[in-house]
Amino acid sequence: MNSPEVKEMPRQPSGAHADLLRRGLLSILGTPLKFVLLCALVGASVQNAAAQTETTLYTFCSLQNCADGTTPSTNLFLTAKGSLYGTAGGGGGDFAGGVVFELSLEGQETLLYEFTNLQAGLGPNGGLLQDSAGNLYGTTAGGGYDKRPCKKFAGCGLLYKLTNGSETVLYDFLGGTDGDEPNGSLVFDKTGNLYGTTYNGGSVGGIATNGTIFKVSPTGTETVLHRFAASKQDGEFPNAGLVMDKHGNFYGTTIDGGVNGDYGPGLPCTRECGVVYQLTAAGSEKVLYAFKGSKEGDGAAPLDSLILDSKGNLYGTTYAGGTYGQGTVFELTPAGQEIVLYSFSGTPDGGFPAGHLVMDSQGNLYGTTSYGGTYGQGTVFELTTGGVEKKLYSFTGGADGGSPLAGLVIDSQGNLYGTTFLGGNFNSICQVGCGVVFKVTP
Repeated sequence: MNSPEVKEMPRQPSGAHADLLRRGLLSILGTPLKFVLLCALVGASVQNAAAQTETTLYTFCSLQNCADGTTPSTNLFLTAKGSLYGTAGGGGGDFAGGVVFELSLEGQETLLYEFTNLQAGLGPNGGLLQDSAGNLYGTTAGGGYDKRPCKKFAGCGLLYKLTNGSETVLYDFLGGTDGDEPNGSLVFDKTGNLYGTTYNGGSVGGIATNGTIFKVSPTGTETVLHRFAASKQDGEFPNAGLVMDKHGNFYGTTIDGGVNGDYGPGLPCTRECGVVYQLTAAGSEKVLYAFKGSKEGDGAAPLDSLILDSKGNLYGTTYAGGTYGQGTVFELTPAGQEIVLYSFSGTPDGGFPAGHLVMDSQGNLYGTTSYGGTYGQGTVFELTTGGVEKKLYSFTGGADGGSPLAGLVIDSQGNLYGTTFLGGNFNSICQVGCGVVFKVTP
């Protein structure tokens, strides 16, 4: 249980992020070493250069043996009572399987659950969902079923329920024709069924292993609703969760599949540039839009989930592509027309947005970039209804954190909350920082 492979697994970026890095997108982004160097330089010299609108609410790995968690990369959610709930993919004691936490707006962390063995799950890389009774639901990318074909991956992941700090495993993913590595957030239907995606798995006759859309009943019965790449035009590798409209249709993204294009100048999309898809309430999946890549001024490789407005328009980010090859914010109309609202350039506005967006009551969009900005450590940004981008904060990679991989949540006063994957506390376990929870007041 305490092998180096198991302990280190959740300390890496989540499935799609790590996969893109492995497949060459880091020739744009940089390398893990570049993150280390930036954090070391910034941490030594510019930690006090941050704008006054950012507050670090909590710095991870503040407890012995990192029992409080490390390297959060998933979305927070804000309760009606004013508490933040989230997950951290690393830390949690000797096993380092990750944690589920609650954080008050004053910065007091309460550990709700530590993943302490493989059967309980490993690496909670999906966001949390709460039902009306206060139970929490989420997924882990690893752990659970630890037999072939999942053995070499330290399990294929699972879906769990937390009740007053006690975990119930609702479903263990099995690999093969079943899903493998659930990463995105979950959604409920009216009868309590849970829906989500797996980044891998779903093979049919040994042909396709490019992810699934699944349904899990309240009693733990799983149904695979769609296996990606059943046809050449389909998407592949859904790292993001789903969003559901009032008619029961689901929408999501895949980082691959669709049509050929490029991440940026001289860097072709390895397996096409990704898609936006719909799964109808009747269970039929179709591609609504295929990204064309940087050469066409379009985005490529969407990593996180979409948001839906009252008119049925979808909004999201792509990690790469756009005019400068460093990602976009896009809108997709119900008629399937895509509009690139903004292309990131890296400096000073930020680059490579990996998280989802949030919208305020005036229709302004807010999000994060994982790279770029003034110090190369990512930004928090606002995009107005007129398409004007404003950098709200540049992370230094020091005490304020660096490289936010998740999106934001917004409160009724317009304050924004999120996490960074790096920065904060630097120690032997987190050499580039253990990450933080932050608040930005626009």
